[in-house]
Amino acid sequence: MIDIESNKREIIRLLNSTNRDGISNLIKALEKSDFFDAPASTIYHLNCRGGLAEHSLCVYETLETLSKTFNVNIPKDSIIIVGLLHDLCKIYTYVWSEKNKRYYKRKAISNKHGLKSIKRATQFIKLTNKEYDMIRWHMNHYTWDGNFKDEEDRLKKECPEAYLAYFADHISTLFVEE
Repeated sequence: MIDIESNKREIIRLLNSTNRDGISNLIKALEKSDFFDAPASTIYHLNCRGGLAEHSLCVYETLETLSKTFNVNIPKDSIIIVGLLHDLCKIYTYVWSEKNKRYYKRKAISNKHGLKSIKRATQFIKLTNKEYDMIRWHMNHYTWDGNFKDEEDRLKKECPEAYLAYFADHISTLFVEE
């Protein structure tokens, strides 16, 4: 069972720890939205109340573990920002059906998944170039907002951390989450 209030407190604590300009306004926007109550998905993982926040925490924790395991120096605040905010695009996407006792898509997820998450985050905070790439390409070759192949060589040189964000997202989905 997902503890929505505990997840909310932890996410707010982590976001506040980044000390980013605008973070308090971002947190207020998350609290007004369905971020803490929404599911992570309707068919792939955590199709339950609080799933999106749970998934975001799992990605944060997995990204931190991968960074340490492979000795990749990602600043702690970047791990927090990327892990917790990579799926902001899913806010207001799902609706609960009392009749069928499950969530459905209210609207299709944007075909610009990573870019929509970036747009929502940057309304409040600035992202580093690496955070931008890590969020933008966390879906890797599954992304719908550009041709990953066109960016692959650049990412390998300039932001290999984007691969860790991708792996953290998929490891969380496939192996960590219930």
